[in-house]
Amino acid sequence: MIFSPSNEATTTVDKLFYNSILPDLKKICTFGFIILLDFNSTSQRVKYTELPRHWEDTYLSKRLRLTDPWLIWALKNNGSIRLSKIDYFSNHFKAECEHAKLKFGSVISLHRQKRRSVIVAAHLERNFVISEVEHLSHTLDMLHTSLFNPSPISKKEAQLLSLLAGGNTILEASKALEISRATANSALATVKHSLRAKTTVQAIAIAVREGFIK
Repeated sequence: MIFSPSNEATTTVDKLFYNSILPDLKKICTFGFIILLDFNSTSQRVKYTELPRHWEDTYLSKRLRLTDPWLIWALKNNGSIRLSKIDYFSNHFKAECEHAKLKFGSVISLHRQKRRSVIVAAHLERNFVISEVEHLSHTLDMLHTSLFNPSPISKKEAQLLSLLAGGNTILEASKALEISRATANSALATVKHSLRAKTTVQAIAIAVREGFIK
């Protein structure tokens, strides 16, 4: 999966990417960048590449991903590092980078909720300054959060889940909240949809995990 085309952007992460993130990244990353969300050693859930065609062609045709030192580092670490500071370079990969004049940039890796997301960002003329690396890190955090975090629930919905988690029936919870049983059932259905939960038990577990209820 890649980000939907800009004219078809409908999901939260698509809209966030095209409206707020992509224009800034193009300004900062003058050589280009690649974003991998929910990334592991063999695949990723979301991918967006904005790199020169000659580098993309070389990367694919010569299967450089197998020895990519930046992705190897990203799988093992959290935080950021300059591309030139990573020690995993093979002679072959190093030669291809020199040929493409790819020497400046940073890798940012984020691991949260057992999921990893990565940005590899490159500059044509210099290394990124601290404020730019911080901006890239914040960008990755926003995308990761938008993709994986369930939608926030209202205060009333949180109260309903808390009551149900405490062992109350839906009728008892509706009386405690001074709403009808039908309204309580409707609110519960909304919560399940918002949290992408199939059952009440699953909705409660997600709400507890994400800190929406205690």
